[in-house]
Amino acid sequence: MFREQDHPRGNDGKFTDKDTSAGEKLREAVSIYSDDSEADAPPQKRHEPATGFNRLETKHHQRHAKEMGFKNMQEYEKAAVSFFNSDKGKLYYSKERGRFYRYEEKTQLMVVSSNGAIHTFLKKTRKEFERIRRQDALDEQ
Repeated sequence: MFREQDHPRGNDGKFTDKDTSAGEKLREAVSIYSDDSEADAPPQKRHEPATGFNRLETKHHQRHAKEMGFKNMQEYEKAAVSFFNSDKGKLYYSKERGRFYRYEEKTQLMVVSSNGAIHTFLKKTRKEFERIRRQDALDEQ
């Protein structure tokens, strides 16, 4: 059972002297995983292939599937995965959002993905995409 005297913070919410070694150990453990060189690293160059939607049966996705003329959500998902994994259009990366965007100006198709999950698949005009490109700070890959 937890005893109050074992808690590293005093009644005032501040760490007590007996926590010094625990705090040092925690800082050492965290420093193993933090690498300052990553902060200056260029945007991620490789993307994971998409495998499917993060959530498929939402009103958002159903609306886009209907707008794009898909008969069902499975066709919509298959098309989104296929488009993202293709070499069509250009691939962009948003370091701020941690997401990849594939956009093809000719067809106006845009898909957004991260960690192998599709977030959205829809049509955007060039003007709409340029606004997104600025807003999400997209770097071409």
